[in-house]
Amino acid sequence: MELKMICKSKIINSFFLFSLLIVPIVISVNAIAQEKGKGMSIHEAEGRLSKGNPWMPAEYQILNINNIWTWARRNGRSGHSPAGDYGTFFPRGKTYILYQDGFVFGSKAYLDAEHTQPAPFGQTVRVGGATYGTGYTAGWVNGQGATATREPLDSPLNRMFRVRRDWKEMPYAEAARDAAESNEITLESVTDAHVQLILDEYANSWKLWP
Repeated sequence: MELKMICKSKIINSFFLFSLLIVPIVISVNAIAQEKGKGMSIHEAEGRLSKGNPWMPAEYQILNINNIWTWARRNGRSGHSPAGDYGTFFPRGKTYILYQDGFVFGSKAYLDAEHTQPAPFGQTVRVGGATYGTGYTAGWVNGQGATATREPLDSPLNRMFRVRRDWKEMPYAEAARDAAESNEITLESVTDAHVQLILDEYANSWKLWP
């Protein structure tokens, strides 16, 4: 049984598993409380999901194939529930262990290969990534140098992919639990329509993923 969650971004593709499994950045409840009430820019607001959002599988996906339950979003946010709550549980569905995590990377920036001309603005060290907010933007870069272009946000491949080889053989009970966790609803609230949407999304990801 195998599940792969793939975000079509060279940066996110490279670092998602590290952010999830190796270097989680745990955000404390106190830090979250301090963040609430502050004004947010449009970019910051885009990095947050509020309670009540409908299921958006192209925007975010769940990883729940074994005994862990966590989330990833196409803009690099991970370990946080789309409904705005704790997002990583272990054992699956029992106890939360993370509110949110992310991957932060940094390096020294120079204008030349010999590293003799530091980057401008007095900021030789540059840092990016995701903590409570995210500095990522979904997508990837086409081409190189001055002619490089950004893949449009509305590109059909600029999305999350959730690939499972045996989705056609999933027992109904397993698909129903998947639907409950993906929609953040109780198992008793799951309908046949919820289950069918899960199966349709597996089929769509299998067809489209690169």
